[in-house]
Amino acid sequence: SNFAEAMSFMKNVVKLDLSGNNLGPDSISSISQPLGRMVRLEELDLSFNKIGGSGAKGLAEAFGFLQDMTSLNIGDNDLGPAGMLEISAALQSMTRMKHFNIRSPSNHSSLTLNPSAVQF
Repeated sequence: SNFAEAMSFMKNVVKLDLSGNNLGPDSISSISQPLGRMVRLEELDLSFNKIGGSGAKGLAEAFGFLQDMTSLNIGDNDLGPAGMLEISAALQSMTRMKHFNIRSPSNHSSLTLNPSAVQF
């Protein structure tokens, strides 16, 4: 997509808000690789999209490159239990994470992260 191409040139972005953009698994698949190149990214908001469990896998791969991220909002995306596990596993490489929202009220699944209790 054109947006994914544009993202390839945004390597120094520190904060990115893509909330409420109807991003589904296909959209996420196209932006995951350029997102993983934004190594200075600290804050990412992907809430209120349609990422789903299949989109979560692509995001989790990108998150492996984003070690400086301190805030991630991926709530309200119907990730389901498998998608939540993919994302939470990716958090292990994000040692600077302070704020994390993965809540999904529509399927009553949630994951609470207490950074002081997480061991890396």
